[in-house]
Amino acid sequence: IVQNPSVWQTSIYIMLSIAMFNYFGLSVTRYLSATSRATIDTCRTLFIWMTSLALGWETFSWIQVIGFVILVYGTFVYNRVITLPF
Repeated sequence: IVQNPSVWQTSIYIMLSIAMFNYFGLSVTRYLSATSRATIDTCRTLFIWMTSLALGWETFSWIQVIGFVILVYGTFVYNRVITLPF
């Protein structure tokens, strides 16, 4: 890792990103609710995917969009934001 500055810098950015996300996640949980944090956590997946698309690390795939919609729907059902009719 030390021999390759690109890997080292990316590792530092990832660690800082995770640290900030966890700090703000705890703040949201303290002032709002765990349901709000779960919803925001789901949006992190979307942000990471959009970033990797913008950087050219991935190509667009409709199956990923469908998977994200299912993930969000499942999170909403689990946190009782959406109630199932049965």
